[in-house]
Amino acid sequence: MKTVDHIALLVDDLDIAQGWYENTLGAICEYSDSFYRRMRFSNTTVALISKHRYSYNHIGILAD
Repeated sequence: MKTVDHIALLVDDLDIAQGWYENTLGAICEYSDSFYRRMRFSNTTVALISKHRYSYNHIGILAD
């Protein structure tokens, strides 16, 4: 069985999206740069990605 590493979601504004995930869902930001925020939950991570740089939502699956 493969493991889902992260779910990447396109967002308009990284700061607003990060704040919502922290304040509403209790996520913790593990990594941050100008176009990407990696938000940790207890069982997975959500990658908030800027729609001004990236074209698609995606799911990252770990492979052997």
